[in-house]
Amino acid sequence: MEAEDEIRSLRNKILLGIFIFILFFIPGLAVFMTKFGRVETKIIEKVDKEESFVILFTKTECDYCKETKEILKDNNIKFEEVKTDSERYYGTIIHKLEISRNDIVEPTVMIVEEGKLRSSLVNINNKSELEGYLENYNLSSME
Repeated sequence: MEAEDEIRSLRNKILLGIFIFILFFIPGLAVFMTKFGRVETKIIEKVDKEESFVILFTKTECDYCKETKEILKDNNIKFEEVKTDSERYYGTIIHKLEISRNDIVEPTVMIVEEGKLRSSLVNINNKSELEGYLENYNLSSME
């Protein structure tokens, strides 16, 4: 009887150990992969590949941002949008572009050429200013 109790106790301890390991290992692995895993966003990939493109930094509840977005669409300008109040990799994106959060006041349009920031128009609140900027940089030719 005593031997069976010892075996049962040992088995329970092993099962408890396995359960605790799984309980902490899987969430720990998920946190590690999120923090240190490869970041996959279009913008980061384009910067890494030294591509040329346009970025529009916006906020969710911003009328000027919505208007700027519509103007870009109306002018057939392809762009990547970054919602600064919800983009998971916002910090990584601005780090890759070698800028700070202070360099962006929504809406902001940035031209990236060969993976490097070429120009930006910050705090757009004037349609004619934006259209002049688009014309000056001939953005409609950037695909």
